[in-house]
Amino acid sequence: MMGLNRNDDDDFYLTKNLFGNDSLSNLKEMDKYPINKFGIFVPSFNSLRHPDAKYHSHPSYMFKISPNGMKKLKIEDEIIKIKSGKLYAISPFMKHHEISEEEFSRFYAVLIDKDYFENILSLYSIKPYMFKGDYFESSISLIYQIKEYIVEYESHGNKSR
Repeated sequence: MMGLNRNDDDDFYLTKNLFGNDSLSNLKEMDKYPINKFGIFVPSFNSLRHPDAKYHSHPSYMFKISPNGMKKLKIEDEIIKIKSGKLYAISPFMKHHEISEEEFSRFYAVLIDKDYFENILSLYSIKPYMFKGDYFESSISLIYQIKEYIVEYESHGNKSR
């Protein structure tokens, strides 16, 4: 089992398993904090200037939260207006695209390995659900907890890029 102190090869392997091959080119402009079957990714680019950042999917469950709102999220053929502080869920392999009209859009993407997440659900007799941008109320403390995870990740000598 990999601990917090890993090398770049471990990070790439973990990131690829969560993020998938579909959008690996987007990783260059992203802070990455992967560990085991979980990772936090913080994109820092304008999707309008990056055509390769258009439709993509991941083999894992993705939960997105934006402290300021990233304007819109296109999931398959539906455009969803993002509200600040809400937690948005997207199921594995669902094509999506972040839409930002601003020069810089910041949000947190939490990716959880599909099998791991579904095994946890099964412990509570919950069947997997098809998330297509469903959103949930969130506490502001969630953003602070994500930031705390990032600080802990880096304090163990890991790099974010």
